Amino acid sequence: MTNKNWGPVRELADAVTQLTASNAKQESQINSQNAMINALKNKGKKVPEPEPFDLNSGVTLPEFFIHFESYCTDLYGDAKKDAWSPVLKKFLEGAVKEAYIGLKGGNLAWDLLKDTLIKQFADNVQRTKNFKIQFNAIKKEESESLLAFSIRVTHICECAHPHYGRDELADMTKSKFLEKLPYEVAEKMAIIMVDTDLAAYEYSKLVTLAERFEMLCTKMVIVEAATKVEIKASEPTSSDVKAVVSLRPNGGAICP
Repeated sequence: MTNKNWGPVRELADAVTQLTASNAKQESQINSQNAMINALKNKGKKVPEPEPFDLNSGVTLPEFFIHFESYCTDLYGDAKKDAWSPVLKKFLEGAVKEAYIGLKGGNLAWDLLKDTLIKQFADNVQRTKNFKIQFNAIKKEESESLLAFSIRVTHICECAHPHYGRDELADMTKSKFLEKLPYEVAEKMAIIMVDTDLAAYEYSKLVTLAERFEMLCTKMVIVEAATKVEIKASEPTSSDVKAVVSLRPNGGAICP
């Protein structure tokens, strides 16, 4: 190839080099601008982003809203509070987030949304507290069957701990059921389960075992009671002794 033919190639190569350099410079400028924008956004920001809230967060919903409102005021200002409503969704989890979605919270005025959620979950929290009190104090009624008692334990446990997982509820239910069994039944259950983890037993199996031991204990009580009656019946009464004595010579009197 002659030097004459190299000319267009060099021009094309130079153009590509210049274009690449221009693109790199433009990208650098964009990155610099983005960094500046982010710095301006965060400049003066004092309130940290709140942790996502659910009913097991360890704080109440009103307490969470105090933090959230401070965060939004710091970041967005408080001139248009209704703009906070769509932001809230990011910071909710579990049942509260489901309620927010059901209410279409992003479209509601902020004060209305906040008051509605607080009122709704204040009722739920108090209801849960009442069930927890019942669960802690639960006991088997004298005339209540073990099956009926086991069903009642399950129901109250689920109401007292609405946000627990399946395994947690199962463990709590089984533990409470065993804890409240009659002493004689609980003693026999403890013997049979001494080397076995509680998780290895299905709840229904525990209830069935407890029912069998209860029947066994009842039979033992009946047998013991019947044995005592037989023993007592075989013992001579005072009238029997008198009758035997009267049949002796001289009526049982001692001769001088």
